[in-house]
Amino acid sequence: MFYKIVRQDGGYDSGLIKLTQRISEDLPLVENTYNFFTLTIYDKENNVIKTNVEPIGINSGFGISGQPLPEDICLEVDDYDNPGDTKLALVFQRGTILPTKRTLQLTLNKNIQKGSNEDVIRVNVLQGSHLTLPEANKKIGIVNITGKNLKRDVARGSDIEITISLSESQDLTVAAYLNMADQEFKDTFNPKERHTDVDSLKIEVDELTEKLDDEIDQATEKEDYETANTLSKLKYEMENINDETSNLSTNDVTDKKYQIEDKKRKIAQEIDNATKHKRLQRAKEIYFETKDKCKSIVEEGGNDYERKLYNDIVSQEETFLATNSPIKLQEKADDLHNIISTINWRTPEFLAEMYKWLKADFSKMNDQSQAKSLIDAGKVALDNQNWDRMREIIFGLLDLMPKGTRDKINNKIGFGL
Repeated sequence: MFYKIVRQDGGYDSGLIKLTQRISEDLPLVENTYNFFTLTIYDKENNVIKTNVEPIGINSGFGISGQPLPEDICLEVDDYDNPGDTKLALVFQRGTILPTKRTLQLTLNKNIQKGSNEDVIRVNVLQGSHLTLPEANKKIGIVNITGKNLKRDVARGSDIEITISLSESQDLTVAAYLNMADQEFKDTFNPKERHTDVDSLKIEVDELTEKLDDEIDQATEKEDYETANTLSKLKYEMENINDETSNLSTNDVTDKKYQIEDKKRKIAQEIDNATKHKRLQRAKEIYFETKDKCKSIVEEGGNDYERKLYNDIVSQEETFLATNSPIKLQEKADDLHNIISTINWRTPEFLAEMYKWLKADFSKMNDQSQAKSLIDAGKVALDNQNWDRMREIIFGLLDLMPKGTRDKINNKIGFGL
């Protein structure tokens, strides 16, 4: 038999270790917080053995008077399996002792042009279960970074470092650092105050209306009339919310916008409940498809570290499948996608094939002159086998593709663009 110890924030994983009568492990701690670890036991075939072991909590230099977090704190991120949609990334789990702090390293999926008011990076922090739709949770802090705030252009694929901290009184501080621009954007939010922007609320209501209509159409098309009927009953409420929102002025100072936001969240929760079975089935399909592809790619070109990452995910399969959570399955599929992407982007055959696909779609690109210049440069890079340069050229060509075409390529090659 074997065991594995994992820190709750994902920052430590012991890997599989042979089980003995006494376990002794050095566990790395995050300072000034409670650290929680889970101990999981496996048999020789990597099946999980059920135990009654509770999570292990270790205090690292933090006063015992700290209050536990009443709900999950999440970050809204893009969902590349469902282009145009977003999902929730768990930042702090319910029960985490305050104060607490965490930094996430993410990658931008679009270019932000200096001076542009249209290009926006939206850092949206929400309170509520990370297993639900983003629209169903309470907004507690949002930082919007537009091109007008930037000293220079920021390219897709560059890093953004997001640090989220909560004080013992639950004051939220959000800091976003853009490496390429060498700029930080920071704001602090009081939990006793609601941060509801009317223009943003109108966009969110429109998006939820569209999502509801899409879900009804999909359920009807699949002859899932029970779900379609449940969702159709929400249409009248959604239409009322649309009417109420359209009558709000941008500088509204009443409680009306908060009431509308609460109604919107309630409908989003009902949509989530009604469609969870569909999303679970789709999440399972995506996970197993990605698992098969990842296994093949790891066997062909993975290193020892990537093989370990893949095997660790597979060894946890029984546990996260048993949760019946679409989000948990998406998280594991995302982890597999990351392995695939890492291997692909250092593989000459993959880069050459990507260049070939994009060259064939030359006529669809938005800026023909720039596209031709990049394609000519790609031919030189290919002849010289300059794969670093080829990667840059491919990213440039992808930026010139129409959104729908980018989504098709995304599905074909199996990673987020």
